[in-house]
Amino acid sequence: NPQRKYLYSIEMEQKLMNNIKLGDYSSSKELLDEIFHQHYSTGYKSTEMSRCLIFDLVSTLIKTIDTLDDNDFLEDLKAVERLAKLNNFQEMRQELYDILKEVCDYISNERKKQSQGELEEKVKDFILNNYNDKNLNVSMLGEKFNITPTYLSKLFKNYTGKSLLDFINIVRIEKAKELLKEEELTVAQIAEMVGYSNANAFIRVFKKYEGITPGKYKSML
Repeated sequence: NPQRKYLYSIEMEQKLMNNIKLGDYSSSKELLDEIFHQHYSTGYKSTEMSRCLIFDLVSTLIKTIDTLDDNDFLEDLKAVERLAKLNNFQEMRQELYDILKEVCDYISNERKKQSQGELEEKVKDFILNNYNDKNLNVSMLGEKFNITPTYLSKLFKNYTGKSLLDFINIVRIEKAKELLKEEELTVAQIAEMVGYSNANAFIRVFKKYEGITPGKYKSML
């Protein structure tokens, strides 16, 4: 006679959701194994009860994904549809592990993207606050954020669509254009104020991005 006791507590569900939210497949799978062990530890369970447990667990996965507000991923996952096609409990259990792996991998990748985004925003803020520092360059930023300059440049370009050097120069040029409105400031003074070591370097970069020299730009104001 099948035992009717159902062992999947709210506390265990919350614990499972917390591990899934971290994208931790290993710990999440261990919890699933523990839940299955508890489920069968009191004796044989009917097929109906076992199927209920499987769909209860996939419901936990769906609720966890739902907190991420990503309906596209949830739709593409087709978790319920995949499980509904199976009748054998062992096959359903393995399919559940596969679904869990996809969910954890997705969440882990999203967390990495978010973490990288935070880094790039910090880099942008640092540049905006230190554009007038003559030592500001890609190498200095790499040292500041404890990451190799090449890799930092790659991350930044993937995130913003601009290279680090381009972003530094664009910020400096935009600040210079504001200062060029001040009649009493010379081009050499402005060059120093926006972080260029000399007027020639400033004029060269300004012309590259604006198509005209700072002097010509000033005369047009």
